[in-house]
Amino acid sequence: SVAMLAFMFYTYPAWVTLVQAIRGAERLTSRRLFALALSFAGVVVVYLGPGASSSAGIALNSIPPLRGIALALGAAVVYGFYIPTMQWLQKSHPVPVTSAYAKLGSAICFLFIAMADGSLSYNLSAHTWLAISALAVFATVLPSVFFLTGLMKLGPVRTAIVSTVEPFFTTVLGAVVLRQAVAASTMLGGVMIVTAVVVLQYRRERVA
Repeated sequence: SVAMLAFMFYTYPAWVTLVQAIRGAERLTSRRLFALALSFAGVVVVYLGPGASSSAGIALNSIPPLRGIALALGAAVVYGFYIPTMQWLQKSHPVPVTSAYAKLGSAICFLFIAMADGSLSYNLSAHTWLAISALAVFATVLPSVFFLTGLMKLGPVRTAIVSTVEPFFTTVLGAVVLRQAVAASTMLGGVMIVTAVVVLQYRRERVA
């Protein structure tokens, strides 16, 4: 379901923390270890909690498909490497340039994949082209501009905390637009994951 996907993917700050710790860029404090444990416990609750299977739209006596969970967490892990890489690139390139390079690189990768499996086609309906255009403008370009603008005005900590509304908003859209049921365990696990994100991002400010 959309809700499960959104919350599973939102574990990426935990993966970023692990990547940074492995690189030696950050150390694992007790607060960060608690946040990591809380985040991964939230994943377990979302996946195995009562009603999780009905939330995913499958048989009540089964658990959500493991392949889907693995893909959602896999995307979060990849993003965990992506963010430190972007931070490294931004040391010598402006943010818009780095973002543009990343999106162009993604487009080229998708193009090669589509050419390799023979799925590349220009014979699309006007409705499909409209949907593609909407995804490009409203789901890619504008969110990037808004996020970067907010980042400059609010700073990284406040921006990260404010952005925790994302998985909940996605869950609401999934329920309203796709009419997908949202299990209580999914929401509980989601709250645990988002709380972990806030704990990971929060820093006490010292007043001079």
